[in-house]
Amino acid sequence: VGGEDQPPAAGQNQSVKRTALIFVSVITLAMLIFSSYYNAYIHHLQVLSGYTEFNVYSWPRLLMIPGVLLFGVIGDIKGGKYLPISALCVVAVALLNAVLAGKETNLINMCLYYLALIATVVYYHLTFLRLACGTGWPSLWACAGRLLDSVSVILAFLTGLSTMDPVAVLVIDIAALAVIIILMAVNGDFNLSAPVQRQDSEAQDPLRLALPVLQQKYGITPSELKVLRELVMTDDKQDMIAARLNISVSTLRHHVTALYKKTGVQTRSALCKLAASCYTE
Repeated sequence: VGGEDQPPAAGQNQSVKRTALIFVSVITLAMLIFSSYYNAYIHHLQVLSGYTEFNVYSWPRLLMIPGVLLFGVIGDIKGGKYLPISALCVVAVALLNAVLAGKETNLINMCLYYLALIATVVYYHLTFLRLACGTGWPSLWACAGRLLDSVSVILAFLTGLSTMDPVAVLVIDIAALAVIIILMAVNGDFNLSAPVQRQDSEAQDPLRLALPVLQQKYGITPSELKVLRELVMTDDKQDMIAARLNISVSTLRHHVTALYKKTGVQTRSALCKLAASCYTE
């Protein structure tokens, strides 16, 4: 259909999304390193008990099921704006319990470990789904989650985090939590006043104002207007747009072809320029 040209602000949008993903990756890595403190202790406890009394694969692991469902629901509420702070709170509670309550609360530690792990994983992957597809290397970001997990294990082993004095671990936790909170604040994760929006929408606000003008001038239908909005307001590919609009790719291409015929342009970039010119008129 010839509609895969990138809008003018695509490079800028990719840079913003990469920056946000880098912040999220650092935050995720810190959370995973935290979990390594009591994760290593729990595995050590298993060995001492002969994998009988304390088993990381026993019933506490079942908490991952409601944990995934819970944070999945939180990720769907108002664009996922409550997910970052929810994940931070769960991880902080798990860490403080492991350090302050002591290693006597073994079962509680195991339960909190799984909840904190799920919170971290869901936080990273839902953010990845929202941002990574708009970057130049989405598959690389998809693999980064597993890479972060492996790096956290190596760092925790090299530093001997699980064998440190609880006071030293607490100091490290507080310092790292401060860094996480700062990064989340810079990344806008604590902005609860407005729903999460796509990173590219703000830069394309002038084009949003041009859509009603285009609709009236060229006789664009409501269905075609939805497609037009996606074409000029995002840099997403056609399969992603079709999935977001809950239509087939063939139906999307039919609308794109109709838009080209009505407006007299042949490419997506030309359609974006047409929308920009309508706004400036």
